Amino acid sequence: MKGDLQWYKAMWSTRQNHQCEECGLRLPHFSPAFISHIITKGSYPSLRQHPENWMLYCMDCHQKWEFGKRTEMKTHTRALEIADRLKREYHESR
Repeated sequence: MKGDLQWYKAMWSTRQNHQCEECGLRLPHFSPAFISHIITKGSYPSLRQHPENWMLYCMDCHQKWEFGKRTEMKTHTRALEIADRLKREYHESR
């Protein structure tokens, strides 16, 4: 989507400490692959670039979030809380 790369860079710049939110690994440089959406881009397109709809993950944790057992991740509960709030706000604004 147009503007995604700028959004990823903007979100990266909001963090002082570029560490994986799951395992704490220091992320050495910017990469869009380190930014994972909490609510998928396809399920709520209007939340795609919401400033709270993301987590910073290393490649291994990003893979686990997307394709593994996200319910076993320590960030899962916080992600659910954020997702619930964003979805509520989305539905209330309609």
